[in-house]
Amino acid sequence: MEFSTSENGVSTLKNEASTLENAVSILKNGVFTLENAVSTLLTGIFTLENGVSILENAVSTLENGIFHFNEWSFHFGEWSFHFGECSFHFGEWNFPLH
Repeated sequence: MEFSTSENGVSTLKNEASTLENAVSILKNGVFTLENAVSTLLTGIFTLENGVSILENAVSTLENGIFHFNEWSFHFGEWSFHFGECSFHFGEWNFPLH
């Protein structure tokens, strides 16, 4: 009986060691998944920062473009827009913006 009990004890110990190995493996996988999630989050934040930077650059370009309109004039039929003189002409109507 003692021999059988020892064999059962060794078998139980092996099962517990196997269960522990599985638990460690699951824990490692969880840590790896968490690292991937953090990496994905950081990549997303970096992408968002780049998107904001691109948007800021676009706004800056638009502002610079509007700034350069100061000397430009646009004529559409009877309508004209003079940005240098800051006036708008619609047919016979004139709106000076001095």
